[in-house]
Amino acid sequence: MFKACLLWIVVAALSVGLFPSAAPAADADVVRLMFNPNLYDELPFMVAIDKGYFTDEHLDVRVSKTPGSLGLVVPYLARGDIDVAPQVMGPAFFNQYTEGFGIKIVAPIQAAHKGWNETVYFMVRQDLWDSKAIRTPADLRGKKLPKPNGSPNDVLAFDILAKAGLTMSNVIMNVGITGSATSFLPALRNKQYDAMSVTEPLATEFQKMGVAHRWLSYQDVIPSFQSAYLAIGPAFARDHHDAAVRFVRAFMRACRDIAASNGKWTPELIDSESKWSGLDRSAFAAIPGPAYPGDGKIDIDSIRRQEQLWLALNMLQKKVPIDALIDDSYVRSTK
Repeated sequence: MFKACLLWIVVAALSVGLFPSAAPAADADVVRLMFNPNLYDELPFMVAIDKGYFTDEHLDVRVSKTPGSLGLVVPYLARGDIDVAPQVMGPAFFNQYTEGFGIKIVAPIQAAHKGWNETVYFMVRQDLWDSKAIRTPADLRGKKLPKPNGSPNDVLAFDILAKAGLTMSNVIMNVGITGSATSFLPALRNKQYDAMSVTEPLATEFQKMGVAHRWLSYQDVIPSFQSAYLAIGPAFARDHHDAAVRFVRAFMRACRDIAASNGKWTPELIDSESKWSGLDRSAFAAIPGPAYPGDGKIDIDSIRRQEQLWLALNMLQKKVPIDALIDDSYVRSTK
């Protein structure tokens, strides 16, 4: 169990690299996809590649790994270095619109959904949970939490605080996470934080290791919240619109496959997660099931909620028209 977690951390720390994809036809349209195979909710990309759905659409999908958080992918999309990628609604994505780049999100990748496992859990350090020092949101008063960095993890933490009428001023948020997920384990073990949002599959691994208790999720505080989306770069949308439509069609086909599992693992789904992440199948078998991929409909309230938080934290200087960030025509064309 510790070895599986350690392997995840080592893999997550790697720099950008190429991954193999299904052999396409010689004249297939090239699509440059960047995603993080260690993020558990990016299963639709893995399924679409493994089952040949992109190949069926006459696409040559060339995959590279993200250089870190999804927020760091924005410049790659804006410059046209890549064509499609998952995105979160962090400050960088709102700012790209203000700066005139025009990246659009076209479909959700993940959504909180009853009966499905979550992508992120707010976890309490195990010693504090065992001592019952933290059992309700009100108990977070005066506790140490990571300083916000503009990720959906922050949205979960702040909404949990809001449940008890608490704000940033009522907790200690002096130290930010450095090194992304690679710092989660030592930060908890060294008691740098009392509670924090942790992504799967690390959340399950940490609970097994007795480091922290998996407590609350998006479903508990923000039902139907969407934390990640499929984004298309402006140059690709403009110059290769038909290929973009076919990419989304294959992506949605994979989403429907995952949705058909009703929140439970199938051997094929675990195989894809294990293959792309480099983790043993047992690491995913310990998780109740895959994340819900959504039904193709983008939830405006999820985006607005995040924009409001970044504005309140002074991570964003001005509001943007949310409709201008979305293009749902691709999903509509697949129906």
